[in-house]
Amino acid sequence: MARSRDNTLAIIVWIIGLLGMSGFLNFLYPFGYLPLIVPIIFLLLGKQFTRNHCQSYFNVLITAVVIYILGLIIDKLLHLIHLNLNFSLVYLSLVYFVVMSIIGLIKAINGKRYNPELAIRIF
Repeated sequence: MARSRDNTLAIIVWIIGLLGMSGFLNFLYPFGYLPLIVPIIFLLLGKQFTRNHCQSYFNVLITAVVIYILGLIIDKLLHLIHLNLNFSLVYLSLVYFVVMSIIGLIKAINGKRYNPELAIRIF
């Protein structure tokens, strides 16, 4: 099955997101903003299939940031009442982003639209 250009751009969005989350692109300072810039460009210039995946990517990204902030607040509150956990709740945002990005990548490879159910819908 031949892969269309739309399919390839959607795959690139999810792969760049995963690389950015892992810190691979953040290590190289000039490329640290690629996980934000590339999906914005594809959102503005891409076809409908690519735009759908870019919107889903940003919805997952925003939800991960919200989970990160809530985890940070809960960690601080638990620390104030002297209840220390063996792990930080902040890492739940990373797990969420990885799982949702892998699902989005699989959907993009298969040429299917992706509308994550566990994401805050802003786009």
